[in-house]
Amino acid sequence: MDLTNKKIECPLENSVDLFYAHLYNVRAPLTKDWFLVGKPLNLVVILASYLYFCKTLGPWYMKDKKPYKLKTVIKIYNFFQIFISLYLFYEGTRYVFFTDFNFRCQGLNDPNSPEAKQIAKAVWMFYIVKIIDLMDTVFFVLRKSNRQITQLHLHHHTLMPIVSWIAVTYIPGGQGVLVGHINSLVHAVMYTYYLIAGLGDKYKKYLWWKKYLTMLQLVQFALIGVHSTNSLFYSCANGWCQSTVPEDNASGWRQHLVSVYGASERCQRTTPKDSASGWCQCSAPEVSASGRCQQTIGGCRQRALSGTEQTKPAKDAGRKKEQQTVPLESTVGSETTS
Repeated sequence: MDLTNKKIECPLENSVDLFYAHLYNVRAPLTKDWFLVGKPLNLVVILASYLYFCKTLGPWYMKDKKPYKLKTVIKIYNFFQIFISLYLFYEGTRYVFFTDFNFRCQGLNDPNSPEAKQIAKAVWMFYIVKIIDLMDTVFFVLRKSNRQITQLHLHHHTLMPIVSWIAVTYIPGGQGVLVGHINSLVHAVMYTYYLIAGLGDKYKKYLWWKKYLTMLQLVQFALIGVHSTNSLFYSCANGWCQSTVPEDNASGWRQHLVSVYGASERCQRTTPKDSASGWCQCSAPEVSASGRCQQTIGGCRQRALSGTEQTKPAKDAGRKKEQQTVPLESTVGSETTS
């Protein structure tokens, strides 16, 4: 019996369990312990401090002061941005055009493969660069260029680190790489423009291509939009079910994540069939083709077996009491009865 479209209802202890289950348990094992990755609090503090400085503290501090002359600092900053953007564009080019990248829909690679580790480093670097980009606004404040600090500017510089954090924490590779690949090229060209413009009026004659920079940015949005929309109609050829063994779990059960770009793949159970504690934790209600994928969210443990078997709750270790067997409903969205 095909259980792919069946929905398993699990009574959660509380909403906090669900929040932490989705926020922490489905993190990519390859990057979850990297600097500024895995826990959102660090990024929240950085962005809150950034917005407070740019909107309140910075303008108050600069109110009675002359604008700082930061030409040398900004020149070095622009050189850095050009160099790092070109490097990320190179890494994206290598991954997209010199591996088996699927333009229809690319799933995550095996986290143990060299390709996955290499592109994960590039995704992390892209995320760090988005945090460094916050200095754009800091320079505006210190130079008292307040007309350039628009709501659109603040929204863009706030949202990009958030999106990048989600990418490096949960999906460090796959389909989203093309977004960073194109964006890195645009940023390299953009900061080249800023570098030349900052050299003085005598160099402005070399900026005749300014209108083409705007066109390049619009082409970027169009390409990313088409690529993202196109992937909605195709399943990923190599969607990867990631697995890690929690260090503090002596029972030896594995956590699994079905890539958001690999919905056609099924989370495969790797623990022995007769293992009492071998629970496969899935981020989606889908089950494997063999019907052996088990789901654990918060305090709920249920087992999806074959069509003739039933869903059984786990034993309460504290009370040593057997709970009543619960049948798996046959329609999507139906409630589990006990």
